[in-house]
Amino acid sequence: MPGVRRADARAALALTAVLLQAACRTPAATLPDARDLAHAERLEARLVETFEPPSGDALRVRLAFGAGADLDLYVTDPRTTETVYFAMARTRGGGRLLRDARCADEAPRSDAVVYDHPAPGVYRIGVDYHRACERPARSQVFVVEAAQGGRVERVRGFLRPGEQRVAFLRFAVGAARAPAAR
Repeated sequence: MPGVRRADARAALALTAVLLQAACRTPAATLPDARDLAHAERLEARLVETFEPPSGDALRVRLAFGAGADLDLYVTDPRTTETVYFAMARTRGGGRLLRDARCADEAPRSDAVVYDHPAPGVYRIGVDYHRACERPARSQVFVVEAAQGGRVERVRGFLRPGEQRVAFLRFAVGAARAPAAR
């Protein structure tokens, strides 16, 4: 697949930036360590090996995470600004929650959202640390994947207990360009 090396480099840079930002405001005990980074690599490999291109012009977003927490995926479409997530499984914009993994589900876990006929524009993809599945609660690594029309983006990140990233990734559909995520 063209651009995989560039995407890997971008993902590594993005994760490094996230880690550096977190290091400035997070106690060392809650930062991801080498085991967490290796786990993120395994999660991403799992997404790659289970990847099936979305049909037609559909947009599919997946979140992969481990056994330590119940993370939740949020996808907001640009037309209706409604958000698909565990409490709103369908939106007027055509978004559908396909899977919402919870603590009782086998790890690695994944959540998935699809828009069969996505409106053009920038989709905001967020991740929420809903609850810890293991004690003590600790930071969790995850990977978000967005795919549409032959384009795939995978980005690694991590969340501390109770944290939410509202605009972790912005994915452009159609002629729109995605601004940098906050």
